[in-house]
Amino acid sequence: MNWQYTPYTLWLGGTGIFLVLFAGYVWRSDSDQAVRGRYLATMLLITAAGYNFAYLLTLSQTALDIKLALNHIELVMLLPLTWTWLAYVQWYTRRDSNPSRRLVRVAGLISIGLIGMAITNPVHRLVYESATLEQVGSFVALDLVVGPGFRLYQGYVYILLLGSLALLTTAVIQTRGVIRRQAVSLLILSLIPGIAGGADILGLTPYTSLNLAALSSTISAAAIVVTVRRFRWLDLAPVSRDNLFDAVEDPIVVINGQYLILDSNAQFDNIVRHPSDTVVGEKLVDVVPELEQLFIEGTEPEVSEDIEIERGETTRIYDARSSPLVPTNQERLGWLVVFRDITPRKVAEQQLIQERDRLDEFASMVSHDLRNPLNVAHGNVELALQETGNEHLEHAQQAISRMDELIDDMLVLAREGQSIGEKSLISAEAVVSESWGTVDAPDASLVIEGPLPELRADKGRVRQLLENLFRNAVEHSEGSVTITVGSDENGFFVADDGPGIPPDERESVFEPGYSTNRNGTGFGLAIVEQIAKAHDWSLTIEESRSNGASFHIQTGE
Repeated sequence: MNWQYTPYTLWLGGTGIFLVLFAGYVWRSDSDQAVRGRYLATMLLITAAGYNFAYLLTLSQTALDIKLALNHIELVMLLPLTWTWLAYVQWYTRRDSNPSRRLVRVAGLISIGLIGMAITNPVHRLVYESATLEQVGSFVALDLVVGPGFRLYQGYVYILLLGSLALLTTAVIQTRGVIRRQAVSLLILSLIPGIAGGADILGLTPYTSLNLAALSSTISAAAIVVTVRRFRWLDLAPVSRDNLFDAVEDPIVVINGQYLILDSNAQFDNIVRHPSDTVVGEKLVDVVPELEQLFIEGTEPEVSEDIEIERGETTRIYDARSSPLVPTNQERLGWLVVFRDITPRKVAEQQLIQERDRLDEFASMVSHDLRNPLNVAHGNVELALQETGNEHLEHAQQAISRMDELIDDMLVLAREGQSIGEKSLISAEAVVSESWGTVDAPDASLVIEGPLPELRADKGRVRQLLENLFRNAVEHSEGSVTITVGSDENGFFVADDGPGIPPDERESVFEPGYSTNRNGTGFGLAIVEQIAKAHDWSLTIEESRSNGASFHIQTGE
């Protein structure tokens, strides 16, 4: 074989080696790009290197027949390079939906057909009609007379290239920051060989026998380096807005001021009355009639309502919310309406209401059925005690009173639980005084330390909380007891100088029915905990300064 050294030998050889090494780096890198993206990027670099090496060998050979054979290989490598570039750009811009992938596969099949035409050129001469050697400075190059097949080949390559340019241009427009600069760099990388090849086609170069598109690969390689180093090509990849729009699980529709649909995502098809290929241009209330009372023509489409939509045998409940689409420093473009499926929540709420109603009915029945015989027993024991003065009857009377207290506490737990009424701003000091007034404890005293915080709470339930804490301190103290209420960093505390609560029992005391006092119901502190939880307050037990119990309520205010 006869080989020649050209001014482009080191240029092309170095670029080819760089592309191969960089392909290995991309494939082995732990980048943000998914496996498909890394696979396509690697294949792109490998095919670019193959095209580069094919032209290097063609340029370095001096024998006409071998030079022509190598040129066929170079031509064959061009289509896989362009096709892989389009496939990568399609993935990069997140336009690789199933229809788009099928389009790329069709393009691949056409590429195979054109490659077959290039390989069989000696038979039909549609690609090259003739070939001769031309002296270009210090070396000889291949001078080709191309046929209609070659023009078809070139045209198809430029169609694929223009497709990738259109996708990258869209990415440049729709992205921002480093992602936009990254897309601009890839766009330039795409333009360089395209412009060089176009100059060849139009005869704007002094030597038509040189392949400027291949020679420009060094500039493209430099653009790759800039994209990786400065714009983090391997670390960041954009998400197209269309892809993001369809990825949202909630149905979304964009409308204008006349309620005409401008755009929608795939999930919106699930709630339209008659699904079709497109709803763009239709009135929103025509495709979703349930919205007719919400979107009244001539009014602003400001909506935040729950709607029930029945399709077939399925009924779903959606929280429909609209918001204006106003780009920065621009006029309003339309309205975005999001439909959030709240069916599971509504079903759960309805079940909870039914359970609460059943529990309330049960509690009322139990209260009625228990209180009637208790009242009879209490009256008869009291009469018998007045007549006989038997001390055993006093114990029976105390047991009946305790039973009455148990019923009261159980009804509070069953009916009110962790529910609270409307919150309002209340004076904690005033509520403490009111609660203390209901406690029958002549041997107990109350001390209020300093100003107490104002609370945003249900006043009636806070009184229940304090009354139960006061009674708990009185019931568990032998003799007199001093109860102190004061403020701390994030709430208030109720402390006493009684016997205290051992650390290993501080979790158990909030369990319904748990009591260390034989006369206690065991429900007082359970009620306290439920009221605290209903207000989103935290409740902890510590040892007081006088070795008693100290209940700290953190209100977060």
